[in-house]
Amino acid sequence: MNMEKLSKLINKIVQEYEGEGHFGIAMEWRGQVFFLNENDVFPSASLIKLPVMVESFMQSSGGTLALEDLVEVRSLLRTGGAGIVQYMSPQSRLSIRDLLTLMMIVSDNMATNYLIERLGMDNVNRRCQQLGMSSTVLQRKMMDREARERKIENYTSPHDILRCLKAIYNDRNQSGKTILFHQQLLDKLPYYRGENSGIRIANKTGELDKVEHDCAIIEHEDEIIFIAILTDQLTANQKGKELIQLIGASIFECLYDKKSLNG
Repeated sequence: MNMEKLSKLINKIVQEYEGEGHFGIAMEWRGQVFFLNENDVFPSASLIKLPVMVESFMQSSGGTLALEDLVEVRSLLRTGGAGIVQYMSPQSRLSIRDLLTLMMIVSDNMATNYLIERLGMDNVNRRCQQLGMSSTVLQRKMMDREARERKIENYTSPHDILRCLKAIYNDRNQSGKTILFHQQLLDKLPYYRGENSGIRIANKTGELDKVEHDCAIIEHEDEIIFIAILTDQLTANQKGKELIQLIGASIFECLYDKKSLNG
């Protein structure tokens, strides 16, 4: 893939949205990178669920978390926002693996809060530091309005999310990547992907008021792209979505362009 061409396309999109918000991008392909405000710190929104997933698999590998353990829905603290667990019957039982999957593919907040409690917030933060995610911190659970009113927030940076995606990709079991390939929230980076394109996307979104994020491992034939796009201070959330969608479209254009692939 021609990184120079793609970089120009992305820069043009960012210029078109100048004044609509604060944007950060970190992208890597075959050792070549595109960075824009890559170390700027953003509210993480649901991207914080990525290191929660990584810590889950690490604790599983270490024998301190059994992914097949069953949990009754009635024992979980009810949480609003995204997800389906809150609508399940109280007597339903889900495995830790089920909760982990729902946290990632439908961004389930109730599942996330259970996992944060089970894993330990400090353990997730230590994992972030071990991964080199120095700007990432988990300080509150999902939908904790009281914490947000006290200005307690979760944070990350585009570069940190890029590091996390690479850690997920390089995991020998590929467990996290496999889950992300079943993502149901496809309205940002994957938006313009053709139905029969052959492009596979393992992505995770995040959003808050005036905040829109998406990040992904994108595979096509022998090409692998890691990308994280974070936005905040948006004039409207739709502007952040559009920017991310258009950058996704530019990536697909370069992947489809056989001449570009050889460039």
